[in-house]
Amino acid sequence: MRKFLGLSLFFIVCLAVALALNMPLVHVLAEVKLPDNVRLNNFNGTILNGRIDVLEVNGLQATGLEYRNDPECILSLKWCYRILFDQGEVRISANAIDQSVTLLNSNLNYPVSEVISMFPALLVKPTGALEVIIDSLTIKQQQFTLGSGSILWKQAGVEGAAIDLGEYRLNAALSNQAYLLTIRDNSALLKVDGKGQLKSNGQYNFTINIESEPGLQNSIKTALEFVAKKRGLNKYSILQNGEIPPRVISQLSFKQS
Repeated sequence: MRKFLGLSLFFIVCLAVALALNMPLVHVLAEVKLPDNVRLNNFNGTILNGRIDVLEVNGLQATGLEYRNDPECILSLKWCYRILFDQGEVRISANAIDQSVTLLNSNLNYPVSEVISMFPALLVKPTGALEVIIDSLTIKQQQFTLGSGSILWKQAGVEGAAIDLGEYRLNAALSNQAYLLTIRDNSALLKVDGKGQLKSNGQYNFTINIESEPGLQNSIKTALEFVAKKRGLNKYSILQNGEIPPRVISQLSFKQS
């Protein structure tokens, strides 16, 4: 009798888990209060897999999302998903033990115009496309830890000038409790070589040296002089240091895992 009760209880638990995992997403989201800056449109599926037509965060949209759970992660007490969408791909895992969320080997692609619309108006408006590559990013206790990642600015240009300046790459990585930054051109019209760092106390500094090709359009030179100091014939530099407000720096973690 006891053995029968034990098997019955096991069967009931398995059935409850199966029902929960296959519960329609619309019922799950009905019990979840999303932040005011997050909006979902036209979603269907279950916790394990499904589709969301539009996910909007702070006005930036991801469209045509298809997500699928990786069941192998459950053995390590994690929920892992691969999310494909029109603007890129995200691999995400949620750790049930320490309640952290990690993004690995992910990339996002957006026009520059969509990204800069999220920020205050700029004197010089860049054009082109941005690719964000996330090698490792962990979110834990409302803090972000970027292991490493890159931003590629492709078909770079400025509004009002019909010219393709090429491609530029910003790399960031956590090392010795500081974020190290490097910026380089990828055989572009502007030769760029820069580096900087952000410390845990909020202090930052960076130096960027820029050399332009002879005969560059005057509109591009004017834009350069808005953000950089002229150092010689076709040569410019940006020297900047300061301190990020505590309320912002407190959202970053400088501890390496």
